[in-house]
Amino acid sequence: MPPKPRADERVYGVNSTAAGRITRPSGRSRRPEEPDVRSQAQRDRDRILYSAAWRRLTGVTQVITPFDDLPLMHNRLTHSEKVAQVARSIAERLVQNRDNWAAMEKLGGFDVEVCEAAALAHDLGHPPFGHIGEQILDEVAREILRLPDGFEGNAQTFRLLTIGKVRSLKYEGLDQTYATLAATAKYPWMRVSRRSGADHEDGLKADSDYRRHWNKFSAYEPQGELLATCRDFADGIGAEIQTLEASVMDVADDITYAVHDLEDFYIAGVLDVSAIREDLDEFGDRDAASTPFKSLGDRLAIDYPGWFSREALKEAAGKVEGSLKIGFERHRADLSEVEARARGKGSDLIGSYIAAVTMQAAEPLWPGGPHIGLKPAEWHEVQILKEITRSYVVQRPDIALLQRGQQTVIENLVQMLHDWVRKDRDRLPPRLRREVQIAEELGSRKLRLGYGGDSSGPRGDANRAILDYICGFTDQHCLALYYKLSGIQVHRMSMASML
Repeated sequence: MPPKPRADERVYGVNSTAAGRITRPSGRSRRPEEPDVRSQAQRDRDRILYSAAWRRLTGVTQVITPFDDLPLMHNRLTHSEKVAQVARSIAERLVQNRDNWAAMEKLGGFDVEVCEAAALAHDLGHPPFGHIGEQILDEVAREILRLPDGFEGNAQTFRLLTIGKVRSLKYEGLDQTYATLAATAKYPWMRVSRRSGADHEDGLKADSDYRRHWNKFSAYEPQGELLATCRDFADGIGAEIQTLEASVMDVADDITYAVHDLEDFYIAGVLDVSAIREDLDEFGDRDAASTPFKSLGDRLAIDYPGWFSREALKEAAGKVEGSLKIGFERHRADLSEVEARARGKGSDLIGSYIAAVTMQAAEPLWPGGPHIGLKPAEWHEVQILKEITRSYVVQRPDIALLQRGQQTVIENLVQMLHDWVRKDRDRLPPRLRREVQIAEELGSRKLRLGYGGDSSGPRGDANRAILDYICGFTDQHCLALYYKLSGIQVHRMSMASML
C-alpha cells in the first residue's frame, strides 16, 4: 500500500462522472444555474438520509428484536450507518492506490460517495422483524398473494428506490443515479423460476447455481429492465457480477454484521462464549460433525467452489477462537471493563478486515464473484463469525419463541390485508388503496409507464402493493395494525401514522 496521501492529494473517484453513471431513471439533470455544489452521488446520499424510509429503520429489527431488559442493540438504521462508515473506509483505501485506477476505469468507474450511498440504502426495503420477517413474507407472497418471485429484502430495496411519488411529484422513488442503483444490487439478477416438486428441494441442497438464483436476488420482474439498464455503464463487468461499488457495500455489510452484532450479543449476555470456544476448538482439531461449523463448511463448499477451503476454515476457526479468548471472555465482574474489552477487540477486527479488502482486476475473485472482496484467510474468518450469530443466537429457544410469534403476526396480517383488498377496497388505508389502483391502471394502460412526473414506475401484480405497504412499517406499527385488524386491541394506538 502506498503512503497515505495528504488531504489536498486525496482522490474520491475514478471515471465517476461518466454520463452512464450519473443518469437518473427520470432523465432529469441538474440545471446549470442551481447553486448546489454537491456531486450527483452526494445528492443520492442526502436523499436517502432525508427519506422517511431511512427514518423507519430506527424501529426495524436488525437480527433479533431486543428484549426490554437487555442493553441497547443495533437496529437496521444503526447497522446501516456502520456499514456506510466501513464502506467509505474501504473505498477510500482502494481509490488512493493508483495501481487500481486503470482497472477501476475499465470496470465501469468508482466513486467513494456511491459506495457510502449504497451502504446507507442497502436495507431500506427490509421488512419488520428482521430476517424472520423476510422469510415469512417470501412464503406468504408466493402462497397467499400468488406472486411467483415472492419476496426478497434486496429486491424490495431496489423497488422502494424506484417507484412511488415519495419525495417529489417530478419523479418516481428517490430517483437515484444509475451508479448508486447498481451499487445497491448485491445480487444483480431476478429470481429463477421455481423447479417443480422434489427438484426444488434437491436443487437447494446441491445445485450452487440454482441456490444462488433462488435464495437471493435484487429485482422483482417489474424492476428487472431498470436493473439491467442502470448497469449498462459497467460493460467491462460480467452480466451477473457486482459493480465495484456494490462489492464494497457487500463486503462492508458482511464485516459489520460479523463483528458489531457479535459485540451486541456478547455484551447483552446472550452468547455463551465458553461453549462457542469449545466448539471452535473441536472443529479446528477434528472437523467435528457435532458443531455448526461442519455444516457451515458443507454449505460454503457448494456455494463457493474454487474459493472455499476446508483447511482455511479450520485455520479461521482457530483465529476466531483466539479473538474470543482475548476480547470476549468475562474474566472480571466489572461490566464496564467487559464492554470496553469487547469494543476494543471489535474495533481491532474491523480495522484488520478493512485492511484485508483487495481488488482483483483481471477476473473476479471466484467464479461469479466480485472483483473486490476480502483476502481468503479473512473471508473464512468472517464466515465463522457470521455463523456464530446464526447458530448461537438466532437458533436459541427463547429467540425461536419470539420469532414464531412474529411469524404469526406477519402471516395473518398479509392474509387480513389481502381479504380487505378483495372485499372492502373503498375503505382501505389511502396509501394502500392508491398503490393498488396505480398497479391496476398501469396494467390496463390507463397510466403512462415511466419514471418522470407524468408517469408511474412499473408495479406488476397489484397484490405486491400489500408487501410495499407492510415494508413501510416499523416493528411496532406492524404489531399495532395486526392488533387492530385481528380485534385483539382495537384501541391500542392511533392509525394516523399508518395511513
